[in-house]
Amino acid sequence: MTFDQYTIRPLTQEDLIPYFQLVDENRQRLEDFFTGTVSRTKTLEDARTFLTDITQRALDKTYFPYVIEDSLKQKIAGFLDIKILNGIFQRLNWVCTLTRLMLIKALPLKPFSCFVKTVLKSINFKNFF
Repeated sequence: MTFDQYTIRPLTQEDLIPYFQLVDENRQRLEDFFTGTVSRTKTLEDARTFLTDITQRALDKTYFPYVIEDSLKQKIAGFLDIKILNGIFQRLNWVCTLTRLMLIKALPLKPFSCFVKTVLKSINFKNFF
Protein backbone atom coordinates (compact mmCIF):
# COMPACT_ATOMS: atom_id res chain seq x y z
CA MET A 1 0.00 0.00 0.00
CA THR A 2 1.42 3.36 -1.02
CA PHE A 3 0.36 6.87 -0.04
CA ASP A 4 2.25 10.08 -0.62
CA GLN A 5 5.95 9.17 -0.29
CA TYR A 6 5.30 6.19 2.00
CA THR A 7 4.84 2.51 1.32
CA ILE A 8 3.59 0.01 3.87
CA ARG A 9 4.86 -3.49 3.18
CA PRO A 10 5.56 -6.70 5.10
CA LEU A 11 8.72 -6.79 7.19
CA THR A 12 11.32 -9.22 5.80
CA GLN A 13 14.63 -10.66 6.97
CA GLU A 14 16.32 -8.25 4.53
CA ASP A 15 15.08 -5.40 6.75
CA LEU A 16 17.22 -6.59 9.67
CA ILE A 17 19.76 -3.75 9.76
CA PRO A 18 17.37 -0.83 9.08
CA TYR A 19 14.81 -2.33 11.48
CA PHE A 20 17.45 -2.68 14.20
CA GLN A 21 18.60 0.89 13.57
CA LEU A 22 15.00 2.17 13.82
CA VAL A 23 14.55 0.49 17.21
CA ASP A 24 18.02 1.34 18.45
CA GLU A 25 17.76 5.04 17.53
CA ASN A 26 14.40 5.27 19.32
CA ARG A 27 15.12 2.80 22.13
CA GLN A 28 14.75 5.20 25.04
CA ARG A 29 11.32 6.48 24.07
CA LEU A 30 10.11 3.01 23.06
CA GLU A 31 10.99 1.32 26.36
CA ASP A 32 7.73 2.29 28.07
CA PHE A 33 5.44 1.26 25.22
CA PHE A 34 7.21 -1.55 23.35
CA THR A 35 8.97 -3.33 26.19
CA GLY A 36 8.98 -6.73 24.46
CA THR A 37 10.42 -5.41 21.21
CA VAL A 38 13.05 -3.29 22.95
CA SER A 39 14.13 -6.10 25.28
CA ARG A 40 14.39 -8.60 22.42
CA THR A 41 16.44 -6.36 20.11
CA LYS A 42 19.34 -5.16 22.25
CA THR A 43 21.94 -6.36 19.74
CA LEU A 44 21.89 -7.00 16.01
CA GLU A 45 21.98 -10.75 16.70
CA ASP A 46 19.04 -10.40 19.12
CA ALA A 47 17.15 -8.53 16.40
CA ARG A 48 17.92 -11.33 13.91
CA THR A 49 16.42 -13.89 16.30
CA PHE A 50 13.42 -11.62 16.92
CA LEU A 51 12.81 -11.20 13.18
CA THR A 52 12.99 -14.95 12.70
CA ASP A 53 10.40 -15.41 15.45
CA ILE A 54 7.98 -12.81 14.14
CA THR A 55 8.41 -14.10 10.58
CA GLN A 56 7.24 -17.51 11.82
CA ARG A 57 4.34 -15.91 13.67
CA ALA A 58 3.33 -14.20 10.42
CA LEU A 59 3.33 -17.59 8.69
CA ASP A 60 1.15 -18.88 11.56
CA LYS A 61 -1.20 -15.91 10.95
CA THR A 62 -1.03 -14.67 14.53
CA TYR A 63 1.15 -11.62 14.00
CA PHE A 64 1.61 -9.36 11.00
CA PRO A 65 4.69 -7.09 11.01
CA TYR A 66 5.05 -4.30 8.45
CA VAL A 67 7.44 -1.44 7.77
CA ILE A 68 6.71 2.06 6.55
CA GLU A 69 9.25 3.03 3.91
CA ASP A 70 9.95 6.64 3.05
CA SER A 71 10.72 6.61 -0.67
CA LEU A 72 12.19 10.12 -0.61
CA LYS A 73 14.69 9.32 2.13
CA GLN A 74 15.15 5.70 0.99
CA LYS A 75 14.82 4.36 4.53
CA ILE A 76 12.43 2.73 6.94
CA ALA A 77 10.45 5.46 8.69
CA GLY A 78 8.31 3.26 10.89
CA PHE A 79 7.04 -0.14 11.93
CA LEU A 80 3.48 -1.45 12.23
CA ASP A 81 2.20 -4.70 13.59
CA ILE A 82 -1.19 -6.32 13.87
CA LYS A 83 -1.78 -8.96 16.51
CA ILE A 84 -4.38 -11.69 16.22
CA LEU A 85 -5.19 -14.01 19.14
CA ASN A 86 -7.53 -16.96 18.72
CA GLY A 87 -8.84 -15.46 15.49
CA ILE A 88 -9.64 -12.13 17.16
CA PHE A 89 -8.02 -8.86 16.13
CA GLN A 90 -6.14 -7.65 19.22
CA ARG A 91 -4.43 -4.41 18.31
CA LEU A 92 -2.43 -2.35 15.87
CA ASN A 93 0.88 -0.97 17.14
CA TRP A 94 3.10 1.44 15.31
CA VAL A 95 6.44 3.07 15.82
CA CYS A 96 7.64 5.97 13.76
CA THR A 97 10.77 8.08 13.64
CA LEU A 98 8.83 11.18 12.68
CA THR A 99 7.90 13.85 15.18
CA ARG A 100 4.29 13.95 16.29
CA LEU A 101 3.53 17.01 14.12
CA MET A 102 5.12 15.43 11.04
CA LEU A 103 3.37 12.16 11.79
CA ILE A 104 -0.07 13.78 11.85
CA LYS A 105 0.66 15.48 8.54
CA ALA A 106 2.45 12.60 6.83
CA LEU A 107 0.54 9.57 8.04
CA PRO A 108 -3.19 10.37 8.18
CA LEU A 109 -5.65 7.96 9.76
CA LYS A 110 -7.37 6.97 6.50
CA PRO A 111 -4.36 5.06 5.11
CA PHE A 112 -4.03 3.23 8.45
CA SER A 113 -7.68 2.26 8.39
CA CYS A 114 -7.31 1.04 4.79
CA PHE A 115 -4.14 -0.79 5.75
CA VAL A 116 -5.80 -2.63 8.64
CA LYS A 117 -8.83 -3.55 6.55
CA THR A 118 -6.59 -4.78 3.70
CA VAL A 119 -4.46 -6.95 5.98
CA LEU A 120 -7.43 -8.42 7.80
CA LYS A 121 -9.17 -9.15 4.51
CA SER A 122 -6.02 -10.85 3.19
CA ILE A 123 -6.11 -13.31 6.10
CA ASN A 124 -9.86 -13.89 5.65
CA PHE A 125 -10.77 -12.09 8.85
CA LYS A 126 -14.47 -11.30 8.56
CA ASN A 127 -15.65 -9.51 11.71
CA PHE A 128 -14.04 -6.09 11.62
CA PHE A 129 -15.56 -2.58 11.40
